[in-house]
Amino acid sequence: MADTEREGGHPSAESIQDFLDAAFPFYLRVDESLAVIGFGRSMPLLCPGIVLGAPLGGHIQTFPGRIPVTHANLRVQAGSAVVLQTRILKVRLRCQMFAGVATQTLLLATPWLDGLEDLDRTGLSLGDFAAHDSTPDFMFVSQGQLTALNDARRLAERLRQLESERRAQALCDPLTGVGNRRRFTESLAENNPGTCLVIVDIDHFKEVNDTFGHPMGDAVLCSVADRLRSLAAAQDTIVRLGGDEFAVLLHGDESAARSVTLAHAIVASMHQPVLLDGAKISISVSVGAVPHGDPHTLARNADVALYTA
Repeated sequence: MADTEREGGHPSAESIQDFLDAAFPFYLRVDESLAVIGFGRSMPLLCPGIVLGAPLGGHIQTFPGRIPVTHANLRVQAGSAVVLQTRILKVRLRCQMFAGVATQTLLLATPWLDGLEDLDRTGLSLGDFAAHDSTPDFMFVSQGQLTALNDARRLAERLRQLESERRAQALCDPLTGVGNRRRFTESLAENNPGTCLVIVDIDHFKEVNDTFGHPMGDAVLCSVADRLRSLAAAQDTIVRLGGDEFAVLLHGDESAARSVTLAHAIVASMHQPVLLDGAKISISVSVGAVPHGDPHTLARNADVALYTA
């Protein structure tokens, strides 16, 4: 545009350009052939390489599902809002269409950004928007809400994780890592059909503590728990009932037959001495197998099976 003052006090072309740049920094002006004959000061950030005379289609495309970008459609849409998209950065533009002089069309565009990450992606800053444009404010508010929502989700997930860890700790024997009596009680209460019980008691364990000391006694308990883990099936529940007494709850098909086999395997496994700090500690166990039944029957028969083992 020429920098001249028109007769009658009309504004110069440069002052009009300055006004458009200040009020509509993302405007586009095209002629009948859809060649760009004017654009706002911030448009090159959304359409890298845009120059006067460039075809509009090289920088702007139809947003999927919307009307094709043609001169006729632009003129028809004059006075209406349409959604277009920059070709390179894929930024949506909300465009208000105006039919200009002759066959020119003016598009007053506003970027439709999804968040602050789009500011980084496009290189836009607050100064690239018009002073009256609320888009940056909306983005900051939306980003703040999204951040708060994500923080709340992370907090909720952490609380669920902590609750899961707390519950796992509440059901775990801290010394051996197997389940505790509470885990045993809850497993019985589940009343799974076919559940069988194997009770294991370390013989003369007090003598181990008296002879080698409590730290060595604790190590023996851990060794027994490890051997039970190696013998039980993945679906079975191993617990330390307290002191020197352990239990294995067998679940699934053929648990009754497996309980007898497991009882023999446990006795054989415990014949191997426990080697600790150069000391060889021989242990033996009493094992009782209780056939499947309701929780009360299993619990009542457990001590009887252990006594008769």
